[in-house]
Amino acid sequence: YELTFKADGEGELKDAPEVLNEDKKSYKFLTKDGEATGKFANGDVFEGKYTNLMRNGPGKYIFKKQEGWKCEASYEGEYKDDKKHGMGVFIYPDGGKYTGQWENDLRHGEGVYTYASGDVYKGGWKEGTKHGEGVYAYAPKDSPPVKMLLIGSKDASAEMEKLTGATVLDVNALAAAEIKAESDLGKELKGFQEAKKDFPTTLKVTLIAAAAKSTTNGWILSDFPSTTEQAESFAKAELYPTSMIVVGDSKIDSTSIASAAGAPPPVSATPAELEWALIKVKASSLLVGEWTNGQIAPNSTWILPDGGKFIGKFAKSQPNGEGVLMTANGTGIRGKFAPSLVPDPEDEGKMIPAGPASWTPINLKTAPPPAALARLERIVRRARIRVDQDSGAAVEALDNTIPGIPNFQALDDAPPRVFGFATPTLEGIPEILKRAKAEEMSKVFLVNTRADTVVYLKGEDGKSLSYSPCSLAAPLRSYDMTVADNPAAEDEQKGAVFKKLEIDWATRLVTEAKEGGLTVVNPSNPSDRAEIKFDTTAPLTCLTSSRPAPEEEDAAGPCEIKAALGQYEAPEDEALVPLSYENLAVSDDSLVPADVDRIVKMLKERDFGAEAVCFCNRTGQGCVPFLMALSGLFYLVKNPPAAPEGEAEEKNEDEEKKEEGQKEEKAKEAAEAKAEEKPKGEAEGEFPVVLAIVAAIAEGKGQDVKKEVDEMVSRCNQASDLKADILKAKTAYKAVEEKAMGSEEAQEALAQARLALQRYATLIAAHAFVKAKHEEEGATFETWLEEQKAIKEALASIETYDFA
Repeated sequence: YELTFKADGEGELKDAPEVLNEDKKSYKFLTKDGEATGKFANGDVFEGKYTNLMRNGPGKYIFKKQEGWKCEASYEGEYKDDKKHGMGVFIYPDGGKYTGQWENDLRHGEGVYTYASGDVYKGGWKEGTKHGEGVYAYAPKDSPPVKMLLIGSKDASAEMEKLTGATVLDVNALAAAEIKAESDLGKELKGFQEAKKDFPTTLKVTLIAAAAKSTTNGWILSDFPSTTEQAESFAKAELYPTSMIVVGDSKIDSTSIASAAGAPPPVSATPAELEWALIKVKASSLLVGEWTNGQIAPNSTWILPDGGKFIGKFAKSQPNGEGVLMTANGTGIRGKFAPSLVPDPEDEGKMIPAGPASWTPINLKTAPPPAALARLERIVRRARIRVDQDSGAAVEALDNTIPGIPNFQALDDAPPRVFGFATPTLEGIPEILKRAKAEEMSKVFLVNTRADTVVYLKGEDGKSLSYSPCSLAAPLRSYDMTVADNPAAEDEQKGAVFKKLEIDWATRLVTEAKEGGLTVVNPSNPSDRAEIKFDTTAPLTCLTSSRPAPEEEDAAGPCEIKAALGQYEAPEDEALVPLSYENLAVSDDSLVPADVDRIVKMLKERDFGAEAVCFCNRTGQGCVPFLMALSGLFYLVKNPPAAPEGEAEEKNEDEEKKEEGQKEEKAKEAAEAKAEEKPKGEAEGEFPVVLAIVAAIAEGKGQDVKKEVDEMVSRCNQASDLKADILKAKTAYKAVEEKAMGSEEAQEALAQARLALQRYATLIAAHAFVKAKHEEEGATFETWLEEQKAIKEALASIETYDFA
């Protein structure tokens, strides 16, 4: 060390000679705290603050340049106990640069890494490797002059001019210069100016074209064009913009303008993100998705310079396997990428990349698909098209209304914060996060329970609705697209089946939309059809609901909620809470013990104190109230209410034994009495199956369990809770059954009534299971039911229960 402390000044120090260097102005090693400059024996230098004899707080560490280094390496940022911790900037010996969060001397959190090659990664990090959501921008292969349309503030134009070195072209400034020069064009412009009329588009474009040709480093056009008519005149003037950036909240239709001007799709940015937006528009291509241990997840997106994209399989952060290639105009081509490999001359038996992967369209006729898949493929090709946001499915009695979030409901008297709703519109998705923020939640966990494929398309009215397949005979029911021929298939196989169906559905919708629009059915009235038109001059927004097909632990594909949120550009002053999500297909036509086990496992991982837990299906009804109530009950078990004062006093051992013996005796007597008496009927307000389950719950606690369930159910909105569902379904069945006994319509109504009863009865059983086994490792509802034979038989009896 040669350590010099700022507080000591420049005079000789009075410390002991053994701790001082010969000059008596610096220390040989660290002896105290404070701001100092430290020069190490190897030539490195640190300037910063020492606390507890360690680097703590802000500081800068400069590494002595070594042979072979392109530049001097350094770190400037926060330290904690001698380790990089907090925000910091590291410049690497090869010229690479990382700006972002650190933890325990490793990149951890959000950060931007600019590689020496010019590639840039912006996104999440974990323990030194890329992890979480992120975008990898490949460096441009060349650097042509900038030709940019920039929609936004004047400050954005000035900043972009500094970043690119290009010339900002302002129509008004160009016109003023021509008028001042008194050129022929200037005189014509002056006439419009004196008449207080706007300059015609033809004159504006003439001005811009002349100025653009005279620039050497390219041009940036500020706030023009602002209409598609203006943009269409660019080609005639030989103006061909190569990028478009929209800064802030613009009211113009930037997608249509970019398409009309011949520019790639626009990139949105806040004023603080101009540099990152420039990187994206200049990149040769982008990798977008979730990253794990430094590699992008198998189901991700590769965005090409013209706005086209590949959505499909990846390996080692390269496209590898089946997927769909979406062209810039919205056409989908199914196929697969295969890596180009050659033998490694230096390592016998090893293959190395020999160039970019090759793309091969898939011939669907090469092999017959399995029977179940073939059936689902026929459904996708022939199914009717249904708009999920069907006004006829709205529950009018629900008192919570949020724009774009149909049938929104919440558990009353939080905690916990549990929400349920139908499939939202694209524009409605951020409203969920705003609601959570208003409820003072720091994050949102969303469970998508749909088992069918969903595609979002943006209509001419600007609204982005979701479209799913349905049959004309039963338009309210959803297809289960997660079914493979082999029920025991691995998740990856099921995911691959779903992905294929999803690609087919998306391709069909995009093709039909481009050819003239979609004919959709009204689920509430199948004979009612509607034609929906789309803006065919711009690329369609097409976001699908991929089920994950994990190839490694924690790998996941995007669901439609997450992908759609990525399209939302929040205003600069609006900080949305983070969103995590899970696809957990729960059928609205059945409920099995395995569903309960998957839900309970998921709930064990939730932080109810900080998270708002949301459940979403097509209608916001069916399984959603069940899941909401189960979540509330799980929270109740994990966080029991405090006992009133005076009731929590300790009892002596003899009193406890005596009381326990009395409880057992009472429970035994109650069970014997229940076994002898005939179950109460509906006339007394309860179903025999419910009474049987209550009676079978151990230790005579059945009534307590049912009371807690009923209290939790009542916290759901009464227009859509489980008990209300039973009543509505039973009433509907009896009304149909009286008119058409034995008909298909009556059988369907009977099935729905039984299902409503099954959900309520299963909730009571599931709550009893959670209360008894929630702390037991590996316990499952399915196994517990095998031990509780009376409860299992009661639940099974619902399948044949006769409401008549």
